[in-house]
Amino acid sequence: MRGRIDRIAEPWGDRTPYGPGQPWPARRDSHLTGSGVDRWVPAASLLHSNGDAMDVAVRDGRIVGVRGRTDDRTKQPLDAHGPGAIGFHTSGQLFPEEYHTLAVIARAGIDTNHLDGSTRLCTATAAEALKETFGCDGQPASHTDVDHCDTFALFGRNMAETQPVLWMRVPDRLAGPEPPRLLCVEKRTPAWAARICDVPAREIRRAAELLGDARRLLSTVLQGVYQSRQATAAVQVDNLQLLRGMLGRPGCGVLQMNGQPTAENTRECGADGDLPGFRNWQNAAHVAELADQRPDPAPEATP
Repeated sequence: MRGRIDRIAEPWGDRTPYGPGQPWPARRDSHLTGSGVDRWVPAASLLHSNGDAMDVAVRDGRIVGVRGRTDDRTKQPLDAHGPGAIGFHTSGQLFPEEYHTLAVIARAGIDTNHLDGSTRLCTATAAEALKETFGCDGQPASHTDVDHCDTFALFGRNMAETQPVLWMRVPDRLAGPEPPRLLCVEKRTPAWAARICDVPAREIRRAAELLGDARRLLSTVLQGVYQSRQATAAVQVDNLQLLRGMLGRPGCGVLQMNGQPTAENTRECGADGDLPGFRNWQNAAHVAELADQRPDPAPEATP
């Protein structure tokens, strides 16, 4: 390491040149303030796909430098403490094939159950509402139901702002023949709601009539409902579909939508703390089905 580097002129530090076909030389760049280090402490990796973890230099209880890390310490806790020592935390930005691969690596490869993610945390009440009503976290509807519904309900959301790609289908339906009726609804009595949101009570009663006489009702829900103080309202939207028998037919269903683009994929693949294939932890048959699919352990070698 050189004594002093101009980090503006050379933001990437020293070079380790190598030619075509040659392996990239192992690098452990370091930067220290002063001299003397009491101990090096491994830091957490923030961007796991790029292996960005560092060792932190500590002197007199203060950080005095960092250095790159060239070895993986992952196998040590795995050998010392078993599969439960390894955990994964995911987002909702990958493709379903990638989440499937992650779930296979974690559950079948490493054999850890410690998978969780922001998609489960941000949609926990939506997922539990679907499980409570339908027995699994799967969405009982399709985006193509927009093409068939005669009543389109939006609960706790502004679809034009939060999901503009899906919203693009709606104005096209509204501009075509036999357009669906578009409904944004509120709970409490019509008179109570009228005082708060300045919507005439007769319009709120009209909203109830739309729900009551719809022939093909598609309801959609976003965080305005299931991340609110009264998140159990998400269950009531599911119950509305059940009461009206609006399931299993084109244009009928409910979508407890997600904030991240592939949040549903993490849940379907079991990459965020739930079981793969929309299976339910509370369903003994679902758990037994997965247990039966586990490969038998390799036979022990005989002397």
